[in-house]
Amino acid sequence: MKHPSPLTFIRFALSLAFVALSPTPLNAAERKVNLAGADAAAQWNFVRGQWAVQDGALIQTDPKIIGSLARLKDANYADCDFRVAFRASSGGGVRVPQVTFRVQGDDTYYYLHLDSRGENVRLVLHLPEQPYNVIATAKAKLPLDEWHQARVV
Repeated sequence: MKHPSPLTFIRFALSLAFVALSPTPLNAAERKVNLAGADAAAQWNFVRGQWAVQDGALIQTDPKIIGSLARLKDANYADCDFRVAFRASSGGGVRVPQVTFRVQGDDTYYYLHLDSRGENVRLVLHLPEQPYNVIATAKAKLPLDEWHQARVV
């Protein structure tokens, strides 16, 4: 499978921001995911890990799980402006949130690896036969227990 150069469709930036998730489909309609509603968990496909929706946030409840994955259902976009707020909590575990996009099944996708311990952000291509292909790295301070925003365009 040939993958397009990530430089043709990806820019990423981190900044403090409010909690929002709004992929933009090709027809430029806006979609916001409400994590405060009663049906919030039903919007997600929990592929790997232990997930819950609590206090308006999607939470990985087992901090020792590596490679956890939750995908938004019915989210097929050719191009998007994808924004997500994230927070890594202190107290143990991996503490590396990931923002997954350009998903082609459970084992083929790109993701931002948001490493609070290593103070960096990595753009990674995950393939079944080679799950950690680093494409780009940028330095970024991501203090624990604070909300941050990631954006993929």
